[in-house]
Amino acid sequence: MRAYKKIMALGLALLMALCWSGLALAADAKKMDRTEIKKENTVKKPDKMTVDKSAKPEPKAKAAKKKPPAKKKAAKKKPPRRPININTASEKELQQLAGVGPKYAKAIADYRKKHGKFKKPEDIMKVKGIGKKTFGKNKALIKIK
Repeated sequence: MRAYKKIMALGLALLMALCWSGLALAADAKKMDRTEIKKENTVKKPDKMTVDKSAKPEPKAKAAKKKPPAKKKAAKKKPPRRPININTASEKELQQLAGVGPKYAKAIADYRKKHGKFKKPEDIMKVKGIGKKTFGKNKALIKIK
């Protein structure tokens, strides 16, 4: 029985040694494959550039150059020359105020129709969309008569 155990132990050791050596060989093979792939992917640069002087350059076609679409930027408004009476101004006149476009000009006109005339310049902040910032920018340009 002892001889059987020794043979089994020896066989097992031999099997383990073969497995480990096989794994090591496989790892070396993978490493070699990677280096060979890298070598294949590299391109050799020519030492000298040769130019065929007999060849005529092709005429350039006049192709329409495509310009990238222009970004929409808010055009800077010139401030009005004189203060605007927000109780009598038309929507077009109200649009001269900083931060007031067609939407807010209409909102101001609608508010004026619904609630009557503004009593003080600060009342414009009661219009939805007109806040402290917009009022602050236009404080000097708004008048009430």
